Amino acid sequence: MTFISFNRLFTGSMLVAVLGLQGCYEQSTKDSDSSVAGSGSQHSVGDTASKKNIGGKVDISLHPVSQTVFLDKSVTMNTSATSKGIIKYQWRKDGKPIANAVRSSFTINNAVMADSGSYDVVITSGKASATTHAANLTVAVDRSARLSWTAPAKRVDGSALSATDIAAYRIYHSNADGSIGRDYKVESSLLSYELNGLPSGEHHFAVATVDLNGEESDLSEVVSKQIM
Repeated sequence: MTFISFNRLFTGSMLVAVLGLQGCYEQSTKDSDSSVAGSGSQHSVGDTASKKNIGGKVDISLHPVSQTVFLDKSVTMNTSATSKGIIKYQWRKDGKPIANAVRSSFTINNAVMADSGSYDVVITSGKASATTHAANLTVAVDRSARLSWTAPAKRVDGSALSATDIAAYRIYHSNADGSIGRDYKVESSLLSYELNGLPSGEHHFAVATVDLNGEESDLSEVVSKQIM
């Protein structure tokens, strides 16, 4: 999660814009002799140097799962299998082998739209082989903006401002071409707000504090987010 903070311009509130987040899926399994998972080892665990690659039935214990990743973020897919022989992996996208994708995990950094597709893994051990279930990867544009701020403790004149004196917060939202000009009233018990479904373009946000008398502070410094 990425936060960008800005200096306070009025009664002590601070506005923070969350520009995006994305977690990576990671899983590992354990087996005393032949399991491969998690960290991405290409060969089976154990003293394989003394084994001939006679192969054997391939048992898949972990299939890759479908995921959605935001544009320019990273995503990891995992699989795992066991066999009596040396295990080899080959990841495929839409049925075609992916160069150098020969480990139990496969990571895409800085995802682009073209990375969307169906991914599976052909797992072999000697002459035996098995193919995982296909997992669909969807690359999407993050059209959300999450704003958070701290409650001000003082008024502009320096006098104390308690939490009970705050009636609400007001968020102002505009965009670069001027086609959006909105404000959102947020109850005083909340210190964050998320907007979703934002159209493409540069969006600007600022927050103000409203007291019980209806008086509104100056706006915080503006924070911005570019929606692709």
